[in-house]
Amino acid sequence: MDRTVLFLLIVLAAASHSVHCSRDQSTAPAAREVEISSRMAGESFPSFSFLDTEGRPLSWTAAEATLEAEGKSTMPSALIVHVFQPDCGACREEAKALEALSRESGGVAIVGLAHRGEKGAAETFKQEIGVSYPLGIATGTDWARTWGRGDPTYIVNRESRLVFEQTGFEAKDAQLWRDVVTDLAAGRAAQVTGSGRKSLKVGEELPTIELASLVDGRPLRLSADSGELVFRTGDGREQRYRASIGFFSRY
Repeated sequence: MDRTVLFLLIVLAAASHSVHCSRDQSTAPAAREVEISSRMAGESFPSFSFLDTEGRPLSWTAAEATLEAEGKSTMPSALIVHVFQPDCGACREEAKALEALSRESGGVAIVGLAHRGEKGAAETFKQEIGVSYPLGIATGTDWARTWGRGDPTYIVNRESRLVFEQTGFEAKDAQLWRDVVTDLAAGRAAQVTGSGRKSLKVGEELPTIELASLVDGRPLRLSADSGELVFRTGDGREQRYRASIGFFSRY
């Protein structure tokens, strides 16, 4: 299967199936609130300490805004941290863009932290892409579990404060990074606070999803245009459902 193709797996609970939502509120389970944390600009970015692919210390000390990397200690005007998976196609493209930025932006420190995979996978990632900035191995750590969801990229200022965060990658994001680090290097507050990509929140309407089937290339469509959740297959058949669970992968 081509891993560069967007993959969508939809698990649907059909209204005609024997599993029903109870209308008797006295017997229905109590509703639970689910809070999904989102990093906020100005939040303190935490310290970390790992080993890089060469076995050397790679650490960020938040209290002093100091980076130790490749045997040197620096206080960069901006720190970019890319938390990645070595087998992620989008992460590879992002690393190429970060590498280009690292060659043109003095005073800006860039590090990659692998939150999955072994050291050998990160070494291969570095060699194949030609990454010159240090890569640390954070696999299996509490730091990675807390700060690595979604393969995020963070930009941190001289005061160890988070000024920019994004998940996913598009080519235009590289210009956003440049804008942010240019502001920080000049001592200005960053004017860009995010990539502009929208994330759905609990209670928001599901947008229509249209893409091609990986099996036969025919179009698939999931929408709620009529007030009902409708899934349409490539041969024009429609099915109505009470619930949908979608799993997305960009690689």
